This record gives sequence, structure tokens and C-alpha cells, in this order.
Amino acid sequence: MNPFLNHLLYFLKPKEKYQERSLRAVIVYQFLVICMGVFFLAASVDYILGIYWLGVLSTGWVCLFLGLLYMHYKGFYHWITSIAIIAINFLIFIHDAFYGVLAGVSYFFFPLLFAVFSTITFKNKNFFYFHLLLTIICWFTTEITEHSLLLYTGFSVDTLHKVHIFCMVLALIATLCFVYFIFAQIRHNAVIQERERLKKVVDNNNQYIILVDTNRKIELFNKRFYDFYREEYQITLEVGKDYISYIHPYNLVGFEEGFRNAMTGTIFQKDILFQKSTETTWMTAHFVPISNKDNEVVSVAISLLDISERKNFERSLQETNNKLQQANQELDQFIYRSSHDMRTPIASTMGLLDLLEDEADETERQSYIALIHKNTYKLDQLLIDIAQYVKIKHQKIASTSIHFRGLVQTIVTDIKQKTKDDSIHFQLDIRQTDTFYSDEERIRSIITHLVSNAVAYRNTSIQSQISLTVDVSDKVKIFIKDNGIGIEEEYQHKIFDMFFKASIQSTGSGLGLYTVKEAVRTLGGFIHMQSVAGAGTSFMVEIPNQEVSRQPRKKVKKSPQLVSTLSYTL
Repeated sequence: MNPFLNHLLYFLKPKEKYQERSLRAVIVYQFLVICMGVFFLAASVDYILGIYWLGVLSTGWVCLFLGLLYMHYKGFYHWITSIAIIAINFLIFIHDAFYGVLAGVSYFFFPLLFAVFSTITFKNKNFFYFHLLLTIICWFTTEITEHSLLLYTGFSVDTLHKVHIFCMVLALIATLCFVYFIFAQIRHNAVIQERERLKKVVDNNNQYIILVDTNRKIELFNKRFYDFYREEYQITLEVGKDYISYIHPYNLVGFEEGFRNAMTGTIFQKDILFQKSTETTWMTAHFVPISNKDNEVVSVAISLLDISERKNFERSLQETNNKLQQANQELDQFIYRSSHDMRTPIASTMGLLDLLEDEADETERQSYIALIHKNTYKLDQLLIDIAQYVKIKHQKIASTSIHFRGLVQTIVTDIKQKTKDDSIHFQLDIRQTDTFYSDEERIRSIITHLVSNAVAYRNTSIQSQISLTVDVSDKVKIFIKDNGIGIEEEYQHKIFDMFFKASIQSTGSGLGLYTVKEAVRTLGGFIHMQSVAGAGTSFMVEIPNQEVSRQPRKKVKKSPQLVSTLSYTL
């Protein structure tokens, strides 16, 4: 939280005990006293000068003008209303001045008093009508009573001088009070306006802000914080309540720690996993001490900023970095191992070619040629595996309808032809009642590599049994089990690593199971392996139906093309 917000919150803290309405009431009362004092002052001065009718006129003029000017400053009505009232009173006082009485003393004060009080409830034209009515009533009453209610000049000169001096002192004191309260009102209005302006700044801030005192009682909160608790917890925040009572128990420790640090005069910041009603979100919490002029902590400002997007971005960035690091490691390993594995058959072939050139015996030459063919096949197989791995790794998913009976039969037949071993017994069990959508090329690669491994690591001392079961519903489950040589337990956790070979009799590239793992991961599935050395190995692959995520799954009629249980020896 910046220093500006710190001072702003201290400024917004409600320190005054009075409200604007009560202050206005005090000012109205002072205004009445001032009007009376100014009235007596003007009347006394004019009376001493001996201009009686002018005294009445000037007294009414000064008092009414000051009153109307003040009320106009308050914005109660327009200038045209003021002019109308002044004109009416001007005519009335001119009329009464010819009777030789100080009409203004009692005649003017009462309508003015009622008029000022009416400003509390009347505004604009209503005030004008009310004041006009009172003036007419007073004038009419004066005429009916033949001015018997007015003050006549029957006093002695000494008495009048004493009254005049008293009125002048009273008027001076009232005037000073008037000036003081006018400036107090101006300052108060400025404070109110500034507070409202700064409150809007706090309310429109993108942070959740709350101000608490040293006893943890709430002094202030912005609209965002209030709305957050209303919407998230259906709780209404109240000033004067302990803010801890509003904190979720999951977040209590973090808030207590921040408050304790702030009470020592230290700004404390902490990322908090904030518990909402249905979820959690990351927020940065600032605890800022608010000090008085003696540097004593009197309040603590707590602001919360939602950083979920930032945290998600950081997490996404970290995951991306981890993937890049893993990709770089795999790339380094891939380049090193593939270049090494390609170099081996090439170097062997070059050596065999040198021997072939120097060998005259035809039998030996044929054996060298056979070895060259073997190395060439091995190199070709390595390049095929590399190309397939790159394709599986980077090619986009192309979802199509897959019929597993034809796919599995094609794969098994191709492997059987390449193996040229008639002793392998395949047990095929294909159960497909739903249309299945996925990437056929990746599915083909998965089944091909797993069946090829079962064939490559068969136990030649017994008849090889390989069972392949495919069960299709909203996902496909592929089970492949053999009775081959199995995998030693110490190597089982490495079999999906790049270029790993668990057996010395392996003639493959070591990319097969790694490619299977990548293909399964890309399709959103998982693979599980169990193996017992000398007894065989089984794999279970589960891959979701891509069509399920796009539209409701379609049931299809059972037909020979979809449902089949095959058991035969190829």
C-alpha cells in the first residue's frame, strides 16, 4: 500500500462526533443572534444621528440583505426570490417610517425569525411564499392595532445611550461569532467534500480495503470489500465489530500474523490462499500501520489484492519451463543416443565392406553380406522408429472412427509375416459395442509396439502365448499379455524411458515403449505394466473416447464388424 493510500485512509477515519445537520442547526441559531445584533446596531447608530425613518429603513435593509446573502450562499433559493422579498419589505418599512416609530425593532424581527427557521424545511419558491405570507400578516396586524405593538421613542437620552452601547457590544460579539461559524462551515464543507472525493477513490480501487483500530474493531471499509462479503458469504459488514469474526478460520493465522506485525509499526505483506465460500483464490494481503503525530499506531489498514491470474500465470509459466527443460533433456539424450545407435551399424557395415573386399572365399563373402543386410535393416528400423516417434510427438490429433477388429487383425498379420515364426499363438478378443473416435495412427502405433515387444521378448523354449483383448465403451481398454521372458524388477521403473533396453537380447532401438507412453499421454489415457521375470509381461492401456467430449455417445447395433471374439493361431 502506497503512502497516498495511507494518508487517505487516515483522513477518511471518522473523527468528528457531530454531523453536518447538527452543525447547520448551530449556525442557524447563531445567525438569528447576529441578525438581532446587526439590527440593533444599525438602528442605534441611525437613531443617534437623528434620522429616525432612515434608521428603520437601513436596519431592515442591512439585516435582510445579510440574511438573504447567507441563505443564498447555502443555495436555498434563487436571487430573484431574494430581490422580491427585499422589495416587499422596503415598501412596508417606507410606509411605517411616516408614522414616526422605530418599526423595525419588533416589526422586522419576527418575520425574519420565522423565515430563518423555515430554511430548515422550506426551499426555493416555498420559502418565498412562506416569508411573503408572514410579512403581510405582520403588516396587517400592525395596521389593525394602530402600531400599538411597535416600540415608541419614549425613553430618555441616557437610557438610549446605555441601550445603544450594549447593543453595539452585542452586535460586535455576534458579528465575530458569525464570521467564525461561517468559516467553520466552509471548512467543514470542504472536509466533507474532500472526504467524499477520497472515499470514491477508495471505493473504486481494485483492492479490498478495511481499516481497523488497535482493538481490531472495524472503522472503515470500501465498497468492494463490503460487496465481496455480501456476495461470497452473505454477510453484512458493520463498523465497530471485531474484524476477526468475519475472517474464515482457514485464513485466521495469516491475518493474525499480519495484524501483529503492523501493530509494531512494520508494513507486512504476505500471499494468502484465501478461502471463499466454494473455492480458494490467491490474494496478496498488505497490513499497513496508521500512526498519529506521536508515531503511535492507532489503526491498521488491511488491503487484499486478487492475484489469482498472476499465480495461474506463474504456475503455467513454471509448467512450461519444466516442459521445456524436459524437452531439452530429451532432445539432448535423443541426439546423443540416436547418433550413437546409428553410428554402430554404420561402423559395423564399413568394417564388413573392408573385409568383403579382401575376402576371396565365397562362403565368407556371403556371411559378410548377410551381416551387412542385418546392420542395414537395424539402421533402417532405427530411422523408422525415430521418424515415428517424431510424428507421434508433434503431430496434431486426427480423430476418426476406429473399428478395432480390422485394425487388430492387420497389425497381428503384419507382425506375424515379419517374424516368420509359426509357433506363436495369438488369442484375440475384440468387444466393441460403441463407435469409438480417436487418433487411429496413434492407436495403431500403441498396439503395434506392445505386440512387437511381446513377440521380440518371447520365451523360445516354450510355445509363445500372446493374448490381446480390446473392450470398447466410453473408453477403450487394451490388454496385452504374454508368457515371455518378463522383465527384472529392478528395471521395471525404467522401461518407458527413452532408449532403455531391459534385455541384452534386445535388437530394437529402445524407442518403442517411450513412443507408446507419449502416444497414450497425448490421447489423454494411461498405461500400466506388470511383469514377472521368467513368467511374462502384461500391459493395460486405457484411452477415452474423443467423441464423448463433443456430443452424446451413439449406441450401435451389434454386428460382425463391431463385435467379435477371435481365437486362432496365425
